[in-house]
Amino acid sequence: MRASQPDSATEVRPLGPLDLARLVTAGPNGMTDQAVTITNLCQPRSFRTSILGLSRRSAMVRSSDAWVCVGKSGIHGLATIRQRSGPRSWELSRLYSNSRSGQVIVRLLESAAAGAGLHGAERVFLRVPADSPTVSAARLAGFFPSHLDTVYQGTARLAGPSHSLFDAESHMRQKRRDDDHSLFRLYNAATPVKVRQLVGMTFDQWASSQEPGPGRSRESVLVVADDVQGWLCTSSRPGRGALTVRLHPDYDTLTPEVVEAGLKRLSGTRSVFAVVEEHAPRLATALEGMGFQARGEFVVLVKSIAQRVLERVPGRSSQAIVE
Repeated sequence: MRASQPDSATEVRPLGPLDLARLVTAGPNGMTDQAVTITNLCQPRSFRTSILGLSRRSAMVRSSDAWVCVGKSGIHGLATIRQRSGPRSWELSRLYSNSRSGQVIVRLLESAAAGAGLHGAERVFLRVPADSPTVSAARLAGFFPSHLDTVYQGTARLAGPSHSLFDAESHMRQKRRDDDHSLFRLYNAATPVKVRQLVGMTFDQWASSQEPGPGRSRESVLVVADDVQGWLCTSSRPGRGALTVRLHPDYDTLTPEVVEAGLKRLSGTRSVFAVVEEHAPRLATALEGMGFQARGEFVVLVKSIAQRVLERVPGRSSQAIVE
């Protein structure tokens, strides 16, 4: 169906029960989802399935968690947001539009970011295809490009036994709560400062910005020379899995062994996805060496939200008190 132009009198408002009914009845109407998360990579949903799922949990959705752009001719767009790993960081989980006008996306993103701010968000994340017009619209809405991601897809079937002299599994253990600060130091060492400035410079900002995986996750740390030098996270839903790897630059030659350990944990899945940041070329090389193929390049954009200061600050009066 040909994309429609928005009405001259469109409005963006929180999603309401009548909007849900109209969306379910109307069907996709040419809408495509521009937001890409690890969760929807591993559990792709059609527009109708997404709306039905939103309808089933509508009683749980707060008014500032979902927004629609509505005009006389119908609904032109929908945006939903969700918290990442902490209240300081939120992300666009769905971003639908059937309009060729970037203004619909701009207004949806501005409203969604404002809604996240009501929940205490300091940053809002958005991942979209690198060649999408949504990138320009997001810039107009106050989002800044952080980095490029390449999504790889493959299987957990390994070509054969590893011939490496390094046994990654023997150096790995389950992540503990007291490993968090070590992982923060690892993140600082492995991530360019220009990315950290947008994603998070402090421990709390970093911890809050971690992107959740689909289903139940298993996290392990790689311990070499009595310190944490790597992190492996695997998560899965029926049939699909996700793999995340981060290594200290001094130990990134061990990337293939750590990837292999992760794939063994996902051996029960038919397909495995891995999101590789542009500053992790060894991870891309390791995945390609195990038969993974690049499925797309995406831009990660971040919007910083200024928080109002609610604390009372004493000030000087210009009037003298005369007794």
